[in-house]
Amino acid sequence: MFRQKLARELAEAAYALAVTFSIGCWAIHAAYLERGCRAIGGEYCLILITYLAAWKSIHVYLKRWRNWTMSDIVKKGEVEELLKSEITDDQFLKALGYAKHKQAYIYRQTKNPVVLQHWYLVKLMEECVRNLAFSKFTMDLCEALRNMEKEHSANCQSAQMDTHIVTGSAL
Repeated sequence: MFRQKLARELAEAAYALAVTFSIGCWAIHAAYLERGCRAIGGEYCLILITYLAAWKSIHVYLKRWRNWTMSDIVKKGEVEELLKSEITDDQFLKALGYAKHKQAYIYRQTKNPVVLQHWYLVKLMEECVRNLAFSKFTMDLCEALRNMEKEHSANCQSAQMDTHIVTGSAL
């Protein structure tokens, strides 16, 4: 994580410096031609503004590129159409993450280019949504059973129990 951030920041700075250097050379040369002598003027403001604009533009671009996901390609409606029901945004994003991970794993194992196709990812997402729903249902059921057991054990402890032993001759 730290290395990725450092690499991104270095790329941003390098790009901004390259753009600023080229614009700066041009601005200083144009000012020299205008004045006829070397002096400090408005071209240095242009250089500063160029650096800030170049850095901001590459920063925004890299941030969007890093956050780019298949959700731009896979639409929630496609998955809902296969499921014949609506899903929440949270379910969609979780399924997308799992499906992309599974797609990459399958591709690494098989090297089959079909795995990288759009329809394959949509089918994997359908499968993931079903699995997540089943998992949630199972966890909710287990929680309900655990609560029933707690309630039952609490009721049994509060009830009075007959602890007398009756022998066969007493009957």
